[in-house]
Amino acid sequence: MGKLVMNPGVYPDYDDLGARLRGIDKLEVAAVNQWSPEVAIRNSIRISSKWWVGTINGVEEMVVGVAPVQGMDRWGAPWMLSSDKFLHSPSIKERPWHTFRGFRFLEFIRVTPGGHYDLDNLHV
Repeated sequence: MGKLVMNPGVYPDYDDLGARLRGIDKLEVAAVNQWSPEVAIRNSIRISSKWWVGTINGVEEMVVGVAPVQGMDRWGAPWMLSSDKFLHSPSIKERPWHTFRGFRFLEFIRVTPGGHYDLDNLHV
């Protein structure tokens, strides 16, 4: 399997990636916003100040971004939607996983009060 490559500000093929989202991501966007996966990707990018598309062997496997928090200047809400293939890539399998209430989560961002973040130089 190829290496994950991050591409800032590139629009993915919404229909292709949406159809391949992880089951848990599909459930989450349906529960929170009642959106289809394709609409969830499109709307998440539309409201975000920054976003990246992750590819493996040239195929879009994940999208991640930061959306502004209404009424809270200088705050952003991180989000990520991905395919199963993304989670099985070598660069992700090696990362620390956390279990919360019986569910496994991949920590993809950690926010520190007073921290300064260079969003253009993220490393996944």
